[in-house]
Amino acid sequence: MNFVVSDNDPMTYVFGMVAMLMALVLAWRGYRFLAREDRQRKAAKKKRDGR
Repeated sequence: MNFVVSDNDPMTYVFGMVAMLMALVLAWRGYRFLAREDRQRKAAKKKRDGR
């Protein structure tokens, strides 16, 4: 078996694109999750402080 990655292999290109898109989606979901948590924390603090 030849495990050398060549630029001529279309499956390598497709796999790379899929992996990149999955990483982008996971990063976006993580960002949105943290932003939602931050908003909720700020709203709870505002409510607790009576503003």
